[in-house]
Amino acid sequence: MVFGCRNHPPSCWKLGNDAIEVVEQHLHLGILHSTKSTVARTILQTSRGRSSFFALNRFGTRFGCTHPLTALRLYQTISLPRMLYSAPLWNISNTEMEMYERVHRKILRTIQGLPIRCPKVGVLWMAGAKYIKDIVLKEKLTFLHSILQLPDHAAPKQVLLACLNSTSPRSWTNTLQRHLDELNLPDISTLAANTPSAGIWHRCVDRLIACQAQLNMREEAESKKDLNPLIRCCTKPSVPAPHWKVTHSAEMLHFTTKSNFRVRLLLGCHGLESDAAKFRARRDGGPTGNPTCKLCKSGEEDPVHFLATCNALQAERQSMLSHAPFNLPDPAHDPTTCRP
Repeated sequence: MVFGCRNHPPSCWKLGNDAIEVVEQHLHLGILHSTKSTVARTILQTSRGRSSFFALNRFGTRFGCTHPLTALRLYQTISLPRMLYSAPLWNISNTEMEMYERVHRKILRTIQGLPIRCPKVGVLWMAGAKYIKDIVLKEKLTFLHSILQLPDHAAPKQVLLACLNSTSPRSWTNTLQRHLDELNLPDISTLAANTPSAGIWHRCVDRLIACQAQLNMREEAESKKDLNPLIRCCTKPSVPAPHWKVTHSAEMLHFTTKSNFRVRLLLGCHGLESDAAKFRARRDGGPTGNPTCKLCKSGEEDPVHFLATCNALQAERQSMLSHAPFNLPDPAHDPTTCRP
């Protein structure tokens, strides 16, 4: 393979008397190298992660399936590392990064049993997951520190320091330097002269990336009105929502049918008429449809109406409250006490 030279003559490279074939792409140690574009590698990597996860059987919130937290752990331990293999060496465009993010969100939606119209930030928030760009950034900074710890005569460190003079804004070193500036970390030359210990570096990088990711997720969630219940109930986007936790195995039967709807209420994609009417309007390109409750034929069917004031569900509501282990105010008299 020849990089940086588009008009090289064919069959001009030799090893002794043997001619070396010039190719446009080559797979080495599971990493696809290409002289044209990294899109082919992105498609290969995302398909690997997707196929390795969906090879698992019976996961999600359906009856008899693997618990979502267990499926999430399997994904983060098996499928995600395979999809992000060679991530420290990446230097890809925003379009390709969005391809990884799209596959990442699709798998997280499948694990939690969420519809495709669920807000993007809500999918990650409920699972306590990170953006792919933050995971890749951490891998890059860890890889950088492993090179800087090498002796000065080591070839990888000499190559890294030589690349600092690159004038290309998309070079690996210049891209990494911009990330260091965003996190208020020293530049590569300063780190090479005074390399911190591995423990200090990893703790510092983890804390800075986590703070930046949580701030970005909270700002994105606050910009969406439907996610206000999520912000009130789940204050830490870095950990899975408590709605997925099950304390006893006997609760699994109830969990598969109830937790998924509670999560949908938090994310505003619950499927009630107030949500379905807006969805039909966006799909058909017309005005907002009729959100009237189809059970009682009175009032807009939003979460408060469904949980607290719908007359058609009064018997079921009273039966549920009668079995509660503690006294609850009647939501029919005070609907503000009933929030998703």
